Amino acid sequence: MEYSSVPAVHWLSPTPLKFTAYPALKDPGDLQWGYQNQRWFTAAGAIGRLNGDGSVSKFAVPGGGSPMFLSRAAGGKGGFWFTLPLKNAIGRIFADGTFGPLIDCGKNSRPAAITGDPYRSYAAAFGRPEIYELTGDDEVREIGTDLYSVEALADTTGGKWLWCFAKGELVRISTEDGRRGNHYTLPEGAAVERMIRHPSGEVFYVDIGRRVIGRIKDEFTIVEYRLQPGMTPLDICAGGGNTVWFPVSGRSSICRMEDDGVLEYPLTGAADFHLHRIMFDLENLWCSESAGKRIGYAKAP
Repeated sequence: MEYSSVPAVHWLSPTPLKFTAYPALKDPGDLQWGYQNQRWFTAAGAIGRLNGDGSVSKFAVPGGGSPMFLSRAAGGKGGFWFTLPLKNAIGRIFADGTFGPLIDCGKNSRPAAITGDPYRSYAAAFGRPEIYELTGDDEVREIGTDLYSVEALADTTGGKWLWCFAKGELVRISTEDGRRGNHYTLPEGAAVERMIRHPSGEVFYVDIGRRVIGRIKDEFTIVEYRLQPGMTPLDICAGGGNTVWFPVSGRSSICRMEDDGVLEYPLTGAADFHLHRIMFDLENLWCSESAGKRIGYAKAP
């Protein structure tokens, strides 16, 4: 594969964005938006729902365990899939707050990363060489691979891009049989935290170990954009047009990236200085503040 690394051009916006926050639950994490102006999020031992009136509903996970990532579930039943690494399981919660039966993924599987398309979701096992395909009918298909320690994955047509921590590789696999396709070993110190598929069809990722935003333009081209010293991207989401957004560690700001340029927006009202996850709902940028036990939003400029 063709690989290149370039410095990102950085600008600081003179106009800060107002961050409106709501008290949430302990350790708010991954975010998804639902119907009726609801925002769903993972928390310690529970799934939380921020309702349209600003109140928060707490749904304790049956049997305990803290969910790590959320993915919208395909099919008529709707709801969200979530991963429970310490329980070696995958769960499902519906719009009314009820849970489906847990899916036991086997000893030491530790499913963590999860992603989805309009028809099915995929979860990756960290402790076993398997990908789990989840359908709206609660059917599970195991896809065997030769990859352990998968920490992130993103959907693409006909396959998935994975980040394999053990090998330090970005790998594309077939969702038909798990067969390995194109792959690339990232430089030493890489630690990919999140991968997403952009509406453009490209895949973006954040590398918290080397402080870069990565972009897989096609099956053969990877470009990485190096951020300024001290800027560690923590998560990433697709914005409008060709943009992506990401929060940075150590400062109360979120950044918009387009092409090779990064525009940083300071936030007013974000007191925690540790925005964890980010989500764009076509109008607002939602973030979770893990230490502050809040989730909140800023209107996208």
